[in-house]
Amino acid sequence: MFKIPRVNVIESDEGFSVEVLGRTGLRYIQQDKSLFINSELSVAPHDMMIFANSIIKWDSGDPIDEKTKGTIIDNILRAFAWQGVKPDVQCRNQIFSKPLPNIIESDEGFAIELLGQTQLKYTQNSKSMAIDIEKLTKPDTIIIKVKSIKGWDSGEPTDAITESLILNNIGFALHWDGFNVIINVNEKI
Repeated sequence: MFKIPRVNVIESDEGFSVEVLGRTGLRYIQQDKSLFINSELSVAPHDMMIFANSIIKWDSGDPIDEKTKGTIIDNILRAFAWQGVKPDVQCRNQIFSKPLPNIIESDEGFAIELLGQTQLKYTQNSKSMAIDIEKLTKPDTIIIKVKSIKGWDSGEPTDAITESLILNNIGFALHWDGFNVIINVNEKI
């Protein structure tokens, strides 16, 4: 049986809950373990895309095997079905590399460069932008400050869809590199 204990949270009497963290992320909690899952709000026929390849390890660092991953996906799908949400599970096979300790590159044509504790540089198709962040050390967490996204460095503006894709790309890359990622849409910079 499911219930909604607070806004954006679906809780099961089977010991798990799913929380929608805004446009681009889910928090899945099962007993004493939790993990961030990359997702994206979408339009018909699916209300949301869930990126299964982001289900790699618990926030504690413990790896997630394929059987557990399947259970997690099934639990999320059942929770959303109970609420009438139709998600689509995507298996995105993105390959990342680290040519330098502070740079993450993707085979899909984007790169992220961490510029200290307060900023990162996102580059895609010869365009770049600086994005404000807060890097925490315990646990390894990066808070992305969405309000700081003001378009490309060239002055070309970005629309909501492009910003959503950029946030997903950054989330995937940082998660791959071992960071917990928090998307902060409320803080004014």
